[in-house]
Amino acid sequence: MRVTKPLEAVIPIIIGFSVNGWNVYRSLRKIGVAPLALDTDPSSVFWSTRGVRLHYAPSVHGPALIEALHGAVKPEEKYVVISATEEAVLALSELRGQLPANVRLLFPEQETVAMLLDKRLFYERVVSMGQTISPMHFMEDWNEIPTAASIRFPCILKGRTKLYIPDIAKAYRLESMSELRATVDTISRVAGARPCDFVIQEWVPGTDADVVFCLQYYDAASNPKISFVGRKIRQWRPEVGGTASAAPLDDREALQQTTEFFRSVKMRGICSMEFKRSPADGKLYMIEPTACRADYQEGVAIANGYNVPLVAYQDCTGRSNGQVHRAARPVTWVHMGDDFAAASHYVSRGELTWWQWARSLRGPKAYAIYAREDPGPFVELMRRKMANRLRRLYS
Repeated sequence: MRVTKPLEAVIPIIIGFSVNGWNVYRSLRKIGVAPLALDTDPSSVFWSTRGVRLHYAPSVHGPALIEALHGAVKPEEKYVVISATEEAVLALSELRGQLPANVRLLFPEQETVAMLLDKRLFYERVVSMGQTISPMHFMEDWNEIPTAASIRFPCILKGRTKLYIPDIAKAYRLESMSELRATVDTISRVAGARPCDFVIQEWVPGTDADVVFCLQYYDAASNPKISFVGRKIRQWRPEVGGTASAAPLDDREALQQTTEFFRSVKMRGICSMEFKRSPADGKLYMIEPTACRADYQEGVAIANGYNVPLVAYQDCTGRSNGQVHRAARPVTWVHMGDDFAAASHYVSRGELTWWQWARSLRGPKAYAIYAREDPGPFVELMRRKMANRLRRLYS
């Protein structure tokens, strides 16, 4: 592979080097950029990569992240941050005045970032704009759950902001008031959990495959430089988890609503909007935004020629026109381990056959971990899996 020099000698800093950060690196590697990555887990398989300058950070949130950045950057170089974690976004935005002078953020104003990271504030904004979103309810006290008359079941209980509390799941799908009360009671016993940190939202009918997303990047004038619409095939965990497999989708309504929303808040940087199209009424319901960071399913856009992180990087050098190099055929993006687990779940419930699973992934594919141009993480993952199997076999 021919390696070229980075544009304008601006070095991208990737915050968090799991699947998200790994996909950002792969997107930038196409032009030979060698990024700096801050990560908390040197034992991760992704530390087996060849092309990243990895820097251990004790934490990627709060003041510790800012301190780690000061220790990682060189004063004679210029940098731009492309975060892969939401916890880093919050710290970078709130403490932006403490960043090294040679580190650039592609973020909107702090007030906008705070709204986009807070599901209650986001919900209120969407309602004020008249866009479609399922009813959301709020708690202020563990013992004061909204009445059964005001909530339609099933519903989702989830964090108002992204929570990093052990023993608390990303979201809970609940079928009745008794399930809701029992789950709230369990969560109330977890250290660090507060009732105001959670919201209850009515479930939008449909399957994993009805989840639609639009990935974008906005320049300093809040103009979208690149947009990609896709849909999930499966999630892990099913119904409430992250993307396990995804494919491109032609959905102009999702593109229009995403653009209308982010322009209205004067967005700057990488973002996305997640929707769910209800088979009950055909409407597209907004679920939640992702702000100022690469999304988990960014790889499906990259595989189909819509290289969102690369456009963001180039824009800070003044050389981006948002041009895309669309794939000749639609490419499906797969996180094989998660997708196999999701498929196993649905097969066990009689909702999927293994033949249907194979058909759902037919055609060209890109993988969350395997990369032909840098196989180190995949090889290390396979080595560990084999070692674990041998250990179980002979133990």
